[in-house]
Amino acid sequence: MYFDINSVLCNTTGVYKEMAKILGVSVARFRELFEELTRLLDAGKLEFDEFLMGFNKRLEKKVDLSTLKGAHYYGRIPIKPMHKFVVEIKDKYKVGLLSNLGRGVIDDFIKHGFVPDVEYNSVIISADAGFTKPQKGIFEFAEKDSGFSGKEILFIDDLDVNVITAKDFGWNAIVYDQTNHDKFLKESNRLLTS
Repeated sequence: MYFDINSVLCNTTGVYKEMAKILGVSVARFRELFEELTRLLDAGKLEFDEFLMGFNKRLEKKVDLSTLKGAHYYGRIPIKPMHKFVVEIKDKYKVGLLSNLGRGVIDDFIKHGFVPDVEYNSVIISADAGFTKPQKGIFEFAEKDSGFSGKEILFIDDLDVNVITAKDFGWNAIVYDQTNHDKFLKESNRLLTS
């Protein structure tokens, strides 16, 4: 069972607001720049510190790295019902992470409680895999790393495009809506018991 991180295990809505405030720009302007820099980070073309300092460079600001990191982390909130679910199923099913992320953040995410601190069977980070979701290559990489195939894998992500690609690849997959955890529980139970 693979879990995405952002918007599945932690709510990231506050990141935009916090970082925009620190950088003195509108949330809309920050989001635009965030999308651009995130594509580079997720593809492994930027390290995490370079990603954060990229905001300074593009906006001609001089916010120190520790302040940027703090704002990036402060805006995240663990999605507690999903954390509880991961902890409850980890002994019955193999669990893994499959996320578009840059290098060097997963340990911090666990340390800060944004991701449950459990033993993961497989951790696939796009920057390390050389592919980003929804590219087929990241699903091939994750399948091989997990030791499972096709319908043996359940993937949970918040984006339709990623879930569609996983299903096209033969996996079971669910779009997670953090405002309706009960719907997720029903759907995951149906898929895990069929």
